[in-house]
Amino acid sequence: MNRVAYLNCELKSRDLESRLLIASHLLKSGIAVVVGQVWALVRNAQARKNTPGIYLFTTANSSQAKGMNWAKEAGHLVIASDEEALPLVDPLKNVTLEAISLSDKFLVDTEAHKAMLVGQFNAAEKFFVTGSARLEAIRSAETPIIPGRPYILFNTGFGVINSLWGSPQTALAIMRQAIQLTEEEAQSIIDVENASIDIVLQLIRWLAPDHRVVIRPHPSERAQMWREMFPQVDVVESSLPLPWIKSAKVLIHCNSTTGLEAAFVGTPTLNLNPIPAYGAQYIIGKINRTVETVQAAKKELTAFLHDETDLSGSISPDELFTPNGARNTARAILELIGEGTSLPNDFPWAPVARDPHQRVKFSASREEIVRSPSLSSAPYTAIHELDDSVFLLVPT
Repeated sequence: MNRVAYLNCELKSRDLESRLLIASHLLKSGIAVVVGQVWALVRNAQARKNTPGIYLFTTANSSQAKGMNWAKEAGHLVIASDEEALPLVDPLKNVTLEAISLSDKFLVDTEAHKAMLVGQFNAAEKFFVTGSARLEAIRSAETPIIPGRPYILFNTGFGVINSLWGSPQTALAIMRQAIQLTEEEAQSIIDVENASIDIVLQLIRWLAPDHRVVIRPHPSERAQMWREMFPQVDVVESSLPLPWIKSAKVLIHCNSTTGLEAAFVGTPTLNLNPIPAYGAQYIIGKINRTVETVQAAKKELTAFLHDETDLSGSISPDELFTPNGARNTARAILELIGEGTSLPNDFPWAPVARDPHQRVKFSASREEIVRSPSLSSAPYTAIHELDDSVFLLVPT
């Protein structure tokens, strides 16, 4: 086994800094790292038969299981995590038995997360509690301050009814490529998004005349819709979430993981949960102040803007998550690689074309990698750009 780790990234805002923080720990242990867009990394797995290493997958759904299978067939080891489980009370929906079977290790956020997975899939020997690298990256990030007037931030997540791919039916069909989704569940997603966006629209109309409002759409959303509806507000699509979250006067969202990130950096947050039965699957409702109606939201925001409440939730995220997620993830990778062999001088790479939707999800420049605060103390001799948004980091 070669001392090289392949760290897949699917969503830039979710994956890049956490993967680079894992990379920094690996580089200190002499492990070379290939980090970047998952499509090229997975499709090059077969080409890496002569340099087998270890692949880290960000999620464990049926779509990712295909990539895991290609990596295993080429002789690589596979570690899986589930970034999408971070906000969930029941983190089983997006995990498939095939992904569990293909994983040499499966990394989980909490002891409760592990207990649920063991109960569902058995295979207790595969599950390891590491915490979340994403949350460690948030804690350690040197976040720039967004300049200008104070603002109220809406992080929206209407990737079905305001889909980048067109109709809700197309968006749901794409979702079904990764997870099982019944007609009832699909309709539930549409109903929740419709109920949630109704509150969001009313709140923006209420706030915009007197406050600076910023909308940060999810990468799967059509940002232009927000510009057309609210030309007076700032729309900042394809942007890293943390600087906008950390600099906001208050964050408003609908059961989004960004609410968890906001809790970790201390930003006041209001969670909109218009269909309580649906929202019950998320832990966000306890970590953030949560309301069900536009009237309740206006009441909470009015009190906050008049310094009468701090919008704190009922529990702290520190009560739930194991610390040092990136360091623990790197340690799990090191244990599998063992001594291994050094990175070979010949490291060919086959470029992979991507469609525009994949580029929206993840695109990164060499300058962004070099300037990443997650790599500020990492010992490396070179960063090679192997492909569009794929980089080889060579340890000192």
